[in-house]
Amino acid sequence: MKKALYTILLGSSLLLTSCYSTIHTFGEGPQTGQEVKGKNKYLFWGLSPLKTTEPQKMANGSDNFEAKTEFTFVDQLLSIITIGIYGQSTTTVSK
Repeated sequence: MKKALYTILLGSSLLLTSCYSTIHTFGEGPQTGQEVKGKNKYLFWGLSPLKTTEPQKMANGSDNFEAKTEFTFVDQLLSIITIGIYGQSTTTVSK
């Protein structure tokens, strides 16, 4: 019984990681409400970055913006399907 419970808890924790996010506020935060999205792409469980976003460039020189990086459901699904060989995260910049 305990083994089944541990298996369920481990499986649930792996599926719920898609909610992971970090938010950084620069200056006074978003002022205009505009959003720009980009993808960070990685190989081998994040050890080898293919493409990373640059929030400062995405904000087009604005000093006041918010950058949110998260693993959406689709991002996590791709990682699960490829067994972590390919992964991505989504960066959203609000100006």
